Amino acid sequence: MSQYSAVPAVISHLTEIPELTYAEIVEDFTSPSVKRPVLHPIVSVGVKEMKMEPITRYRHRISVVMRLTMLFPCGLGDSDISETVYKVSAAFVGRVFHYLLVESVTVNGTEFNSQMYGVKVELDLNMRATENGSDPLETRSESFSVGSVGLDRMPDSITESRAAKSDSAIADSPREITVEGTSSAMATGGSWDALHSLIGSGEEFDFVMPRTERTVRVKGKSIETGGDLCGYGFSYKIVLEEVL
Repeated sequence: MSQYSAVPAVISHLTEIPELTYAEIVEDFTSPSVKRPVLHPIVSVGVKEMKMEPITRYRHRISVVMRLTMLFPCGLGDSDISETVYKVSAAFVGRVFHYLLVESVTVNGTEFNSQMYGVKVELDLNMRATENGSDPLETRSESFSVGSVGLDRMPDSITESRAAKSDSAIADSPREITVEGTSSAMATGGSWDALHSLIGSGEEFDFVMPRTERTVRVKGKSIETGGDLCGYGFSYKIVLEEVL
């Protein structure tokens, strides 16, 4: 999964926007020859920055900022330029291009470009991967599950604690295991529903501590989940109680 494969998809989507019907749309590195002054809208597309965070030893999640650099003829009024920028921004928010979801659009750098004799506007598409990327040099993988529910990412944190009862020592008290993390699965159905059903059932199950061979007999105590309205991924906080 390469963020650069999303560039042609973004360019293709730009050609479908009516306000850019007569625009010249190119990738950044192609360096189009541009007449001066700018006679028609020009949009160049390129990856501004990429951030990769490990979620296991062999997998990672990706966020990307893709920049649309737009040049408008000076003859266009401010209202026409603003309307076009709005329409282009609205055409991207919430859409997915090669596993990259556009979460938001930032408009900046609006200025008169004296070299091109046109109005320059920069749009940053703030994107995140809806699926996990794998290290292409690794064939191994790690898996994580809560009972029978498999999750596609290792948890962000696991906390163990014991609370002493008034009539017993701490060592005699059941452990509480708090598991927090995220999943790229849809925030409806599937893993989401399965987690809620498991934790709410009160059933006992074996929980394997990640990257260890320790297995703890537990039952669900509480669960909190949250997902975005687009349905791409969800976060969770699960509290498990040890069964002595």
